[in-house]
Amino acid sequence: MLKRLTLAAMLSLGVATGALAAGERHGGTLVFTAPYGSSFATLDVQASPNTQEEFITQAIHRALYSWDSIQNKPVLELASSEEVSDDGTVHTYHLRDNAVFHNGKPLTADDIIYSYKRIANPKNAFPGASYIAVIKGAEEFI
Repeated sequence: MLKRLTLAAMLSLGVATGALAAGERHGGTLVFTAPYGSSFATLDVQASPNTQEEFITQAIHRALYSWDSIQNKPVLELASSEEVSDDGTVHTYHLRDNAVFHNGKPLTADDIIYSYKRIANPKNAFPGASYIAVIKGAEEFI
C-alpha cells in the first residue's frame, strides 16, 4: 500500500525543468490553444488543483514519472533508472544526464528534494501535500 501511495506522490510531483527530449531544445515559442481561453491562473503545476493548468504546465515542466496511456502505467521521465529497496521504502533514482533547466543548468537530486519539500511545506497549502505526507520521514519534516 505504501509503495502504491508513494508512487502516486511521485506521479503528482511536477518538477520545474526545462527541456528533456531525445534532441536538445533551446529557446523558441510555445504555441498552445486551450479550450479555457484566458482562465489560466498559474503555470505552477504544484500550486494548482485545476486541470486546465495541468495541461499547459505538462507542456513546459517535467516530473520523475509521466503516464504512458498506451501501456497504462507510469514511466520514468527525469530518471533513467530506479532501484527500490526490498521493503519498498527507499527509491534510488539515477537522473538523466540530459535533464536540464531552461538555462542549461543540469537537474540534480537537490532540485528533486527542493520540489518535494516545497509541496510538503504546510505554509504553501499545495494540493499534492497529502500525497507527499505518506512518504516515510515527511511527517517529521511537516
